[in-house]
Amino acid sequence: MEPVVSLRIAKTIIGLCGIIGNSLICVVIYRVSALRNLTNALICHQAFIDLLSCLFMLLHSNIPTPSQLPTGIAGQLYCQLWNAPVIFFTLMVTSTFNLMIVTMERYFAIIFPFQYLRFFSRRTNIILMLGVWIVTLSYKLNDMSRYGMKNGTCITRDVEWKKGLGIVQFLIEYFIPLIVMMFAYVHIMVVLKRSEVRVAPTVRIPPTPAMPAVENKEQQTGEPSRPTATTSQQQQQTIMMNALDKSLRRARRNTFKTLALVYLAFLICWTPNSFIFLLWNLGLQVDNSSVVYRITVIMAVSNSAINFVIYGFKYKQFRKGLKVLLQCDERLARNVTSFAEID
Repeated sequence: MEPVVSLRIAKTIIGLCGIIGNSLICVVIYRVSALRNLTNALICHQAFIDLLSCLFMLLHSNIPTPSQLPTGIAGQLYCQLWNAPVIFFTLMVTSTFNLMIVTMERYFAIIFPFQYLRFFSRRTNIILMLGVWIVTLSYKLNDMSRYGMKNGTCITRDVEWKKGLGIVQFLIEYFIPLIVMMFAYVHIMVVLKRSEVRVAPTVRIPPTPAMPAVENKEQQTGEPSRPTATTSQQQQQTIMMNALDKSLRRARRNTFKTLALVYLAFLICWTPNSFIFLLWNLGLQVDNSSVVYRITVIMAVSNSAINFVIYGFKYKQFRKGLKVLLQCDERLARNVTSFAEID
């Protein structure tokens, strides 16, 4: 159980909100078939990871520590997996790595669309999601060795390479993902800005056999000629192509802005606590009971619950899908399909 009452209350509220919000994201994407694309599959995976994080945080903050710990292997596992923050931070790192994959998926879709169509598929998504778990578990579960049990009490063991380990964790878990995602979003923003200033290409309508005759008649009689059926159809196709192109750019911009806000939330929520953790590993004395430290902890754990708010206010596909789920409106379902297919 969380010993600090204020942190326990905050974690309980954040945990409950995160469980409800992330569950809704998973259910909407799963139940609304029009939302089942590669990007939303990764977003759903992100919500599932955050759901597990919030569930573990809620239970860990409110289940009291037993007065007498079990002995033997059971006691060691209790101290290493439950009492220590190993599982929670493993889920946090998994969430960070998955967010980086979502970012790079959008990066390749916008910057290298032809290579994206060639290499990205449902199978690629499954491999990436499994890879995130395998890499994170292989990396983070080594932290179990820092915790154990002695004389019936859970303890934290000091390690000789504390400074080096702290720097490596700071780089892998925070700084490198931060820089990679920042580069991707800046490059995407530049490319989207360039595409906006370009003039849409004009589709030329090839002459038809009937056109010269109509022009001759206009020259002979002076009467205005009527467009042929073929010309009218080609003009309609041109209008539809231009409208589809605008919808495609609009949908891509909306997805980009949504994920960019998710990245910004990650940056704001995790930066203070990440630097405090780095400084602590470098030997700085950190007062865990200070108000500033507790605020950084609340900011960090709130990142698992805040994405639902971002999707609800910003992500048009999700909003429309949620309305479909709540209202069972076929007209809305068709609108969601039109957005999802062009993204």
